[in-house]
Amino acid sequence: MTGEPWINGGPLSMQGLRGRVVLVEFWTYGCVNCENVIPQLRAWHEKYGPAGLVVVGVHSPEFPGKAPRQGCDSDEAIRHRYPVVQDNDFAI
Repeated sequence: MTGEPWINGGPLSMQGLRGRVVLVEFWTYGCVNCENVIPQLRAWHEKYGPAGLVVVGVHSPEFPGKAPRQGCDSDEAIRHRYPVVQDNDFAI
């Protein structure tokens, strides 16, 4: 996968994820709908992660000034408890 920095784990690669079940969550800082799914995704990560599910968060900033502090380094990203990558260029 492209993008950086990674928090809560990573970096992950497409080659390393090949053959695994991967759930990719695209989110942006301050989005209420994005925040509302965090508890469910965290529960799936904790329940199904040991069985092989990989949950990956992709922070694609909606606002100008795409600095990591505005998303990937934030407390919001840390609450995810699974790998999160910053994708400023919307390449993922």
